[in-house]
Amino acid sequence: MRTPLLALTALLAGDPGQAPPVVPPDAPAPLPVEDVAAPLPVLDVPGAPPADQEALNAWWTSALRLRLGDTAYRVSGDTFEDGVCSFTFDEGVFIPVLSGRAPVSERLVGVVFVGSGTARLSLPDRGDAWAFANHMVLTADADPAELAPVAHGEAPFETPIRQGMILSADPAILRLLYDLEPLGGGVVYREKPQAGVDAEYIVTESRGRLKARLVATNLLPDRRRLLVDSGFDPVAMLREDRLLHEGLGVPGRDLKLVADFLTGTRFGVAAREGTVLGPMAWDRWLTCVRDGDGQADTGFASMAFSHGRDHHGDHHFQRFSGTPVGSPSSGRLEAVRADLEVVTRPANFFGNRITVRVDSTLTLRAEGGPAGHLLLRLPAETTLPGTFRIRALETEDGRALPWVSVQAETARTAVGGSDLLGLAAGEAAQEGDAAAGGGTTTSQGTSSAPAGIAAPSTAAAGTLGGTAEDGSVEGELFRSTPMRQEILALLPGPVPNGDVVRIRFAWDAEWQYANWSSEGRPLGPTTGLQRVLPDVLPDPGGTPWDFHMKAGVPPPGLRTLSLAVSGDTVKEWNDYDGTGWRWVETEARGAIHPSVAVGMWREWNEQAAVGMPAVRVHLFPATMGALRAFPPEVRRVVSFLDRFLPDFPLAEIEALQLPSTFVAQALAGTLGDAAPGLVAVRSIKASEAGETSAVEAEDPNLGRTQVARGVAYQVFGQSLKPASAREAWLGQALPEAYAAFYVRAAVGRKDFDARMAAVRKNLENPEDRIRGRDALEVATRPLSLTGTTASSDVSARRRGEYGLFVVAWMLRQRLGDEPFFRGLDRFAERRAGSRITTEDFQAAMESASGQDLDDFFDTWVDGGRIPRLDLEVRTAPDPAGVTLSGCVVSDLPFGVLDVPVVVTDGATGRVVAGPVRVVDGRGSFEVAGLSPDPRIELDPDLALLARERKVRRVERTACDASATP
Repeated sequence: MRTPLLALTALLAGDPGQAPPVVPPDAPAPLPVEDVAAPLPVLDVPGAPPADQEALNAWWTSALRLRLGDTAYRVSGDTFEDGVCSFTFDEGVFIPVLSGRAPVSERLVGVVFVGSGTARLSLPDRGDAWAFANHMVLTADADPAELAPVAHGEAPFETPIRQGMILSADPAILRLLYDLEPLGGGVVYREKPQAGVDAEYIVTESRGRLKARLVATNLLPDRRRLLVDSGFDPVAMLREDRLLHEGLGVPGRDLKLVADFLTGTRFGVAAREGTVLGPMAWDRWLTCVRDGDGQADTGFASMAFSHGRDHHGDHHFQRFSGTPVGSPSSGRLEAVRADLEVVTRPANFFGNRITVRVDSTLTLRAEGGPAGHLLLRLPAETTLPGTFRIRALETEDGRALPWVSVQAETARTAVGGSDLLGLAAGEAAQEGDAAAGGGTTTSQGTSSAPAGIAAPSTAAAGTLGGTAEDGSVEGELFRSTPMRQEILALLPGPVPNGDVVRIRFAWDAEWQYANWSSEGRPLGPTTGLQRVLPDVLPDPGGTPWDFHMKAGVPPPGLRTLSLAVSGDTVKEWNDYDGTGWRWVETEARGAIHPSVAVGMWREWNEQAAVGMPAVRVHLFPATMGALRAFPPEVRRVVSFLDRFLPDFPLAEIEALQLPSTFVAQALAGTLGDAAPGLVAVRSIKASEAGETSAVEAEDPNLGRTQVARGVAYQVFGQSLKPASAREAWLGQALPEAYAAFYVRAAVGRKDFDARMAAVRKNLENPEDRIRGRDALEVATRPLSLTGTTASSDVSARRRGEYGLFVVAWMLRQRLGDEPFFRGLDRFAERRAGSRITTEDFQAAMESASGQDLDDFFDTWVDGGRIPRLDLEVRTAPDPAGVTLSGCVVSDLPFGVLDVPVVVTDGATGRVVAGPVRVVDGRGSFEVAGLSPDPRIELDPDLALLARERKVRRVERTACDASATP
């Protein structure tokens, strides 16, 4: 039903009684009513959220619909800026994008642009600027002279645009249409300083409108599919933000935004030379995202990237620029404490699955202002598909909280329409008898499926679908959709700033227990590490919980189950009232992702000693001979850490064995499993004799490394908590580094050097070991430690090895052992129990060493591109012999490298050594008074990573050529 045109001006101005505008006598005759374009809907004024589950379900379903507006607007010379991106629309057409249908009011949530304009990308971080400029020159064949101002921070990167879209529930998006002329007739919107928005209807020629609409109709579904690949579903984003803004009053500036534009530049991320780009030219798109509160957990509040699929169908992603996420500016709930009971038991007779039932009370405090909603990331990533069910989500006094799944359509696989949250339309998870023989509880309304989690659509599996006749975007997503599994719950009323609220959160799920290879070989009966508490969002880096946990397993029988539980043990006992259940109570402070593991293990416990933690060991029967060897090894690691760091922060550690893995998985993946208070190890199965030699060559002390890594993680990862995903590398690289240092101290330098040599080889020549999609040329992908998000196509194994080498080899050698370890000690002592950032780490290293490390961190930590190095030398006679002129040439056109060079005079034995400062690809030096044939070495100790190191004698060096006018 169309809004009457005569009432539109008054309605938008906020005065329903205002008279309609006067139509001039010479105005064109109005079009027939059935052909008149529907005006843009009114922006909702924040009001009361849906009152109950039924109302929220109806709202959530109705807010899902997206459609294109009926009116196109001519745009000329307008600009839009957000975060690190800005756009100028020189000439073209805007088509509004609308969201919602009754009972939710339809409103503007974006525009599609067709025409010509310019995109500008700012790169405020110098490391990002260098990395982007290097990428464009080396991968996209850009001219270095054109990229120099960008690399040096003197100008933004600019590229022409010809189509794209901007989507956001931020009401400021309407400003894009202010004073624009509609094509073929429509409403003109003008801002009134004191009365909101005014509008009048005019009729104009419609040239260009049809072409623009055809482009826009295809653009929305096509680009949404790729955005979902990268973890940003714009439809889910818009619906969630509309609820936050319109129902809960969250300011528009705190809502998310996506700007996605087809440019005139090939970025070299999703396609390679000679491949078919297809009609959407994936490799020319630039995408900008605003995520101010860090809900997406990328580590960036504003981010620009390029992404898409290559001709094989593989998805690629590379971030170019961004600004780190900060503290949310509006009210939110923060975790204070959790009290929970975890009950586990075999799910069936065969015992190949474990049922878990968790009942928790979450104590939360409102921070930054009143908080009217609760956003949770569920501990469901590793549960079996279709088994996670929320039994209760309610206040302390039993009032049910209406809730919805944020990823309504993304929480589904295409194969069979399986719902990964375990909820289908109209299905309710009923609470039964308590697993430990306790009483029953009443099922709550919140356990019925929210409207956003519906039965599978009729769209073909593996396709997104297209655009319906009314312009709405609809369809099913394919199975590789990233899953974050978040729910949004509405509180009965706003919680005042500083006040505390207690929420009961109860859920059931099933965990895989019996683990087998595809050939039917047993890998070990255990669930592995399983999270049992949610993250309270926004909380970049994970939610730190103070918790008290009670966990239980059934009495011994055909299968005797054991528990490994995060936290220090308070009490453990067996029920002697006839049930025979085994229970343990633990507690901890500030633990990120508290976990539980169930296994058919043999156990050994050793009590705490003076200055040493208690150690509990859980191993499979086949390896139980090593039970008593673990506590001394764990304590040796703790003792080693105490030599360089403050006192170990835990009173208890549990070591447990996870399912075995095979050689190929060990080489391609990571064995770094750990959780608060839990250290996990895996064994490696060989298919044939001698196969494990490849793993042994990379780490001949893999068992020691796994234990040391898990123990060190309790400091760097738990006591010192990475502030966001941007800083997550600290919680990976520092434990890996200390594990390597421990092996060096325990076994000897030979094995340490062998490990570092293997890591260097994997990084400099990854094709020798890695196959498939991870075998990306090291020249085409930066291994940035701070800038690589979870959407990147660079493997976690490669990033982990890179972080280890940068810290344990390159940074340590640059600073020296004493300043390096002193800096880490100060870092750990001063930042214990707090969030840490890369800048904190750099400052600690600079303070301990007295060195300026800006160039090192911008090049290797933020940038992450491995160079190719050439040393060109020539000699010329001088009174004392010859003068050697050298030029170190890097294939990276931008940035600063300190490259070691050693010159040895063969006649006198004189040695001249030092780093050559290579700026923007060139670094020169001279040594006089040498004998005619000196020996020249480039990075002789392999202190840096380099894809190639060559020394060449030339008549004229590259530095000579660059110095010539």
